[in-house]
Amino acid sequence: MHGRTGNAGACAVAMLWLAVHVGFVSAAPPAKPSRVAQKEAEQIRSALEANFQACNNEDVKALTATLSKDLPGVPEFAKEAKDTFDQTDAYFRLADFELMDVRPPLAVARVVQITVPKDEKDRTTGTNEQIFYRGQSGLLPQWECVEYLQGFRKEGGKWKVHTILTKPKQTVWPPKGQPANRKGEVLSP
Repeated sequence: MHGRTGNAGACAVAMLWLAVHVGFVSAAPPAKPSRVAQKEAEQIRSALEANFQACNNEDVKALTATLSKDLPGVPEFAKEAKDTFDQTDAYFRLADFELMDVRPPLAVARVVQITVPKDEKDRTTGTNEQIFYRGQSGLLPQWECVEYLQGFRKEGGKWKVHTILTKPKQTVWPPKGQPANRKGEVLSP
């Protein structure tokens, strides 16, 4: 969840998503993805996982390297990220990823993100600092588990995290009836 909102690129990605989901594109059942489509999906997911890993490592340079060059406000976002890393110690987890549409150079995915304090005792009690800071930064959503639509842009042959297309909403992970381990990974039945 580490891309800014706004700009023409975001509008293009949002229009792409709307076209697919409002019926401008065929609603026929999806065919089995081709090898090329599967490779694109893997690359897009990897871009977001690199973004989350940079957050877990509290590495602002690596974090900004995962972002689209067309994303507005990257210097401000980098400062916000540094402040967040200095003031909190959080663990960011990509719990679920569903690629909604890919039309290079744009793509849209549904993301479920879990953000918890790295220290287990802080997760159950929460320090005043963490309670205050949650929701104050784009890196720390208001809730522990959120779902949102994330835009991506392909640049120089590589997928980059671009714009968050929807306001994050609270969700539950794992889905009802599916057990998960401490990090939110769904366990096989």
